[in-house]
Amino acid sequence: MSCDDVQEAVLPTGHRLLSEHFLLQQSLIHLNHGSFGAVPKIVLDEQHALMLEQERCPEEWFRRTYQPYVHAARQAVASLINADIEDVVLVENASYAVNSVLRSFPFKVTA
Repeated sequence: MSCDDVQEAVLPTGHRLLSEHFLLQQSLIHLNHGSFGAVPKIVLDEQHALMLEQERCPEEWFRRTYQPYVHAARQAVASLINADIEDVVLVENASYAVNSVLRSFPFKVTA
């Protein structure tokens, strides 16, 4: 393997990253991806495919189909963070997650 081969394996950055992997307007510089979330094109494509699957048969989707997807996502996260799947919960966003964790503590009001 040469240095040129290693260089090709490096992910693109900057404008190349944006143009190849995001739908962001190229004339603007987006600095805040955390609050509003610009997601990669590949994520949008998968999201669209799942939405179409849901729309084709909503009753089946909500009763049976989506549950294995949730399980697979939880398993992937558990493997990534070296946790048991039973300890992984998917929530709407980071604020919801932090709120849930803080509310689980038995805080006491002191005078």
